[in-house]
Amino acid sequence: MSVPILDARIAEVNARSLQVAAAVVTSAFSLESQVQDWGGRRWAYDLTLTPVKGDDARRLSVFFDALSGSVGRFLLEDPSICQEVTGAPVIAGSGQTGSTVEMQGFFPSVRAFQAGDFFSLGTGLDTRLYRVTDDVTANGAGAASVPVVPPLRAPTVDGSAVEALKPKVLLRLAGPVPTGIQGAMIHRFSVSAVEAI
Repeated sequence: MSVPILDARIAEVNARSLQVAAAVVTSAFSLESQVQDWGGRRWAYDLTLTPVKGDDARRLSVFFDALSGSVGRFLLEDPSICQEVTGAPVIAGSGQTGSTVEMQGFFPSVRAFQAGDFFSLGTGLDTRLYRVTDDVTANGAGAASVPVVPPLRAPTVDGSAVEALKPKVLLRLAGPVPTGIQGAMIHRFSVSAVEAI
């Protein structure tokens, strides 16, 4: 199945956050809190698209209409992510799970990732976005252990490409896409979306 791609050149990220499925209960007597982490994590985005008109406005409007609200999914190459990549990293080992992923293919003995960098794994409907939680330096063989959030969503496949230059995220609409129409038929779109997992 082909997944539509929202043109990152017209998208401005107003907010990106990692939503966490957790509940906090505070005692009315001692004010002590208990936190229950249910393990769920997903990325949430608020986007504003560049004002468009004419055929561009029609195409963009039908792009969102064709998603049928939260039924459809689309890919976004996050335009707010700007980072350097050393080497051509790939997954080093099948079946990895958890919050650390082994990679290889970095330039030897140099910084592979900086805390806060992003990368994506998978393609199409299997695309998942991850964020590096600490600085990582590759060893002399160009391999590194990379700590990430959220935890890996599926077991890894050895040799799979790591997209660190232009990471993508698979999203679904979180609500209607309001379209502001101004003079000269200029359309302005505001989009709220969450990771489709």
